[in-house]
Amino acid sequence: MRVGIVGSGTMAGVHIDGWQHTDAELVGLFSIDPKTATSLAKNNNLQEFSSYQELLDSVDIIDICIPTDLHKDFTVQAAKAGKDIICEKPIALNPKDAKEMIDVCQEND
Repeated sequence: MRVGIVGSGTMAGVHIDGWQHTDAELVGLFSIDPKTATSLAKNNNLQEFSSYQELLDSVDIIDICIPTDLHKDFTVQAAKAGKDIICEKPIALNPKDAKEMIDVCQEND
């Protein structure tokens, strides 16, 4: 089970720590903030991916740890790529977006 983190803030660090206490292989991370991404990747011996697609192509599970307003787009992309998804709470800013996220995940198994 290969895991990729999306984000490089406080919650990404918390999730990285959690994954490091499992049997999963934590592959690396992608963030739109290269400064914090580089630091977080280096401090945790992770690969820093230059694009979200590159991360999606390298893992089985995506762990989304970014601001809530970005959850939907990243979740939809991961679902369409056939990835299992963990999304930090709240999953969306409104019920309509949450339902769309759930629907696209179900449609893509």
